[in-house]
Amino acid sequence: MDTGKSAKGLSTTMHAKLRNLTEKVVASLWFMPTLLVSLACAAAAATLLIDERAPTLGGLRPWLFGGTASAARDLLAAIAGSLITVVALAFSVTIVAIQQASTQFSPRVIRNFMRDRGNQVVFGAYVATFVFALLILRQVRDEQDGGGGFVPGLAVTTALLLALICVGLLIYFIHHTAISLQVATIGDNIRRELREGIDRLYPDPLDVATQEEEPLVIPPPESAFRLVLSAPTAGFLRAVDAELFLGTLAEEVQLAEVALPVGDYVFEGNPLATLWSTRPLQRETFEGSLAAFTIDRERSLNQDILFGIRQLVDIALKALSPGINDPTTAEQCLSHLGDVVVQLADRQFPSPSRQTRDRTTILRLKQPGFGDIVAASFSQIRREAAGDVHVTAHLLDLMAQIAPRLTVLDRRIALRYEIREVLEALDTLAFTASDTASLRMRAFAALDACTDAQEGTSSAHA
Repeated sequence: MDTGKSAKGLSTTMHAKLRNLTEKVVASLWFMPTLLVSLACAAAAATLLIDERAPTLGGLRPWLFGGTASAARDLLAAIAGSLITVVALAFSVTIVAIQQASTQFSPRVIRNFMRDRGNQVVFGAYVATFVFALLILRQVRDEQDGGGGFVPGLAVTTALLLALICVGLLIYFIHHTAISLQVATIGDNIRRELREGIDRLYPDPLDVATQEEEPLVIPPPESAFRLVLSAPTAGFLRAVDAELFLGTLAEEVQLAEVALPVGDYVFEGNPLATLWSTRPLQRETFEGSLAAFTIDRERSLNQDILFGIRQLVDIALKALSPGINDPTTAEQCLSHLGDVVVQLADRQFPSPSRQTRDRTTILRLKQPGFGDIVAASFSQIRREAAGDVHVTAHLLDLMAQIAPRLTVLDRRIALRYEIREVLEALDTLAFTASDTASLRMRAFAALDACTDAQEGTSSAHA
């Protein structure tokens, strides 16, 4: 195997792994506390150094701690002891909040509590102040301890200020936890994250003239050599770096096709991608291209817009279950999902085909279309809410509001399918005659909105 290609494959592998690790670390619960503890250690060393080299500190000395070594020890011990108790309480509250969110809403929303920056800062401030107080405490000396007495006034005062800040953070933490457990907050946070994902993955406005997919040229079977790249491990396909993948294939592969979309689960050894070329392909040459695929134990919204939709759908389904029976929460989730669909209504979906600059290599990705997003948003909730008049009515009203925003025929067809499914289900449901008539009127109003949108688009093009 070529040494240059081996080095390139190793480099791309390390780059992809480092990027995935960085994303997970920044979103983890321990990253911010670790950073703040490191800053606390540096601050302790700095304040102690200042106290040793400038004991008078000019005119600041009257404002700093001026007690004895025994008083300093008592104060620092009280700060450290109380803070470690508060840390234990905060962790207990967080565990209860995570358990409640998992039980009442969905296990998939736990990640939002873990990566919540407010919780991370509170935990980090508590632990950092605890560590700071301990580091200062070990340097306080009486006259009889040998080496002369040392009471670091600046350091002790800093510890006291940090403790006062932690008191304020405790009030904030209780308020923040109470707010973050409300379903309105959870749903809105997921919606905001989805909006950010939409802006990142679908940044271009809709251009009706370019809706047709670019043709994909496949080498003739009789002249093409085929190589299948297998998944090195099992897990969810978290991301695909198309540029990195194309870069490792350039000049040797004419066509590459990814076997499954981002967000799907892949078994170890199952096909991950298939390569075609006009000359024989060596598997060892392309092992480095697997670095373009990030496989992990959980999904991410980085490239997987359906994961955010899945969270909202799960909350709605749990709310509609007999054990919870909270249709209002389901309606709120439907409203958030409707906002997501509306935001995507006038966005250009990127082509599933990518190619190198010299157009010698084509990469075909599997990615969701607008119809997949509509189905993922409404289908399961529509079936689960079939026995609830109010939730079904809310769903139909949402579709009637979404329809005028759809200017492409395929996108209206996807929405129209969901409306017709509701209409067909009405024939089998045991609603009263008046409820059934009301739902039918809403469904026909939504269908009319789809028709009006089509006519409006035709008139505009004319």
